[in-house]
Amino acid sequence: MAMINLINLLPIMPLDGGRVLRSISFSFGSWRGLILIGIGMIAGAAILMKMGFWLFVILIPFGIIEVVFDFKKERKNPEKLVKAQSTLENFREYIRNGSDGTASYFQSRVEELEEGIKRLSARPNMSAAQLKRGIVWALVLAVSLFLVIHYASVITGDESFIDILR
Repeated sequence: MAMINLINLLPIMPLDGGRVLRSISFSFGSWRGLILIGIGMIAGAAILMKMGFWLFVILIPFGIIEVVFDFKKERKNPEKLVKAQSTLENFREYIRNGSDGTASYFQSRVEELEEGIKRLSARPNMSAAQLKRGIVWALVLAVSLFLVIHYASVITGDESFIDILR
């Protein structure tokens, strides 16, 4: 079971390691993050093919589909932001012009919209030092996983586990 958990941390989408890579990558910005995800997926696929683990290579197309949908979702955020800002301005205008007893309700809606706009416009930006640490730890983890899998493939008694993966 421990080996399956370790393999789940490989930096390939849709495995958990790929999700970690995605969260670090999108901190760079959309295009640079997409390139970093592509490099991670290609490197992971190359390692898995070299070791003969075709079962995980089959997962890569699913990861590509997930990355494409995430990228499209990331690009749609500006549309949501513009719509929220427009609605916010409409509420503010209504509060300024009318006071028929609903102004307090609309004031609370304005505050909710302002909070939503902050969330939409906020990206999970990491500092350069945090990004470097994240990348280093992801690489250390990937190399460690590779070594554990390689070690498991050469010791006796673990052939059945390795055969399952191949």
